[in-house]
Amino acid sequence: MLNDDQLCENNPKRHPDFVDIIKTIIVTTMCFLVIGGNILCLIVLSSRRTRGFILDTTRILMTSLACTDCGMGLLVLPLCVYPALFHCWPFGDPICRMQALFISSLFHESTLSLVLIAVDRYISIFHPLRYPVIVTRNNVIITVVLTWFICFIVYGTVVLGFGQYYYDDVGINCEPYYQNTTVTATVMCLFYFPSAIIIVVCYLQIFRVAIEQRARISSESGFQVIRLSDLQPLGRQYTKHIVMSNSTNPKYVL
Repeated sequence: MLNDDQLCENNPKRHPDFVDIIKTIIVTTMCFLVIGGNILCLIVLSSRRTRGFILDTTRILMTSLACTDCGMGLLVLPLCVYPALFHCWPFGDPICRMQALFISSLFHESTLSLVLIAVDRYISIFHPLRYPVIVTRNNVIITVVLTWFICFIVYGTVVLGFGQYYYDDVGINCEPYYQNTTVTATVMCLFYFPSAIIIVVCYLQIFRVAIEQRARISSESGFQVIRLSDLQPLGRQYTKHIVMSNSTNPKYVL
């Protein structure tokens, strides 16, 4: 809940110091960068010129991710400018509650979008023939809508239902307060642990395949990759000889 002593109307207005001004400039700059950058991403993703380079399913996932980040820049960051300057909350309890809802829902929707993108890459690499059957446009749209629905339902229950939110003086924003252990465990099991595990496993598998593919290509083509840093301990003359003979001896590639 929002305490009365955290409201600006109950506190004497303090004069901002140099640190407060710098913090406000940083928050304002981040706000414009987040909004501008994600609007550019949405323009590129919706352009007809990029439709031949990006799959529709991938475009939907990236659009969802850009929308969540743009929502953070429009609905969350602007409300942090005044508290960063005067160290109090001027917008009242309802706006604090809504900011706590948006900051948590959008943040975890962004995390789930990254999870879906990782799974999409994993399926396209490990199951390329089944990819058009599994990752269809309708399936992606349903999954994205479902993730948005889950995020807002869960945090709507936490913030609006249980009233678990507070104003963070350090973070200069309102956010959920996990006082109920059952709610905390549910949030952890839904968003934190599975998301981290899925992203790590998918990209580790993709990285392993990339390394194996690189080694396979090197062995089949008969080329040996040599880094210049590996040749430095051998001396300049030997390094120069390898570089000069590279055109006549195609076995080595620098």
